Amino acid sequence: MQVVANNGLLTSSKARVKFPAGLETEVANAWTVTDRRSVDALSPFYVWTPDYAEKRLAWKRRHPLHVLLLRTYRIPRPVTVKVRDDYGGCRSWLEITRDLPFEGTPVLSDEEFERASEEILGIVESDGVPAYA
Repeated sequence: MQVVANNGLLTSSKARVKFPAGLETEVANAWTVTDRRSVDALSPFYVWTPDYAEKRLAWKRRHPLHVLLLRTYRIPRPVTVKVRDDYGGCRSWLEITRDLPFEGTPVLSDEEFERASEEILGIVESDGVPAYA
């Protein structure tokens, strides 16, 4: 299970974090992009504003922006996770190796996910460098 850390900052190993959104995600693909045109073209697929995405792209000019294609699942109830020491620091993503006692339901149908995946792939392949498949 992979979850987003709260604004990227976890500090106490004694804390317990509850993820009330009830979502689980897996990284289906990842790329890097360096071109503003790619960032603009991807705007229907991300949650940032286009202005913020462009600021992130320009933040460290020598470092590309990472694009993650996420397959997201609704889970029937929130999950509480004990924060471990290795979760500490500034993080955007955590991989939590905990088996869930239930299966998630895909947010998008297989057909919708494939359609969106193909469109995203077409955009990032025009400038993106595949990170892994």
